[in-house]
Amino acid sequence: MEICIYPHHILKTESISISTINTAVQTLIEDMARLMYENNGVGLAANQVGIPMRVIIFDMDKKGLTTIINPIIGSSEGEFISEEGCLSLPGFNEKIKRKQFIRVEGMNKYSRPIAIEAKDLLAACIQHEIDHLDGVLLIDKISRLKKEIYIRKLKKYTKNAK
Repeated sequence: MEICIYPHHILKTESISISTINTAVQTLIEDMARLMYENNGVGLAANQVGIPMRVIIFDMDKKGLTTIINPIIGSSEGEFISEEGCLSLPGFNEKIKRKQFIRVEGMNKYSRPIAIEAKDLLAACIQHEIDHLDGVLLIDKISRLKKEIYIRKLKKYTKNAK
């Protein structure tokens, strides 16, 4: 398992809901967590590892992994700007306008309902990961000029990495 890098097609794919949380889903969560921590990430969506399923994980403060399966934002308030990066967009950081407070619901990895109220950076992290599940990337939220500049940098980066 590896992190899919832009412009991989799976990153633009809308993920499907999970009806049964079985051993395969549990293994996916474990593998995603290992990969996220190895890459110093704070969040990861399943489609970032090539699996178009509605699973997100995050650990903003290194106090423990949170998993939300089939996440839905139920309510949100306010706005703020957060500086965000993405494991699928190496070297890219941008200020993004997000909702300041959200309430998200879904299931945990034990098939139990979960509801989380989050604000500021945690809210931004969760919204970022849910965007991935909907096939939306940070690069989709910036101007065309900034996007073109990043794509040129990425091509240069991948060319030098070979």
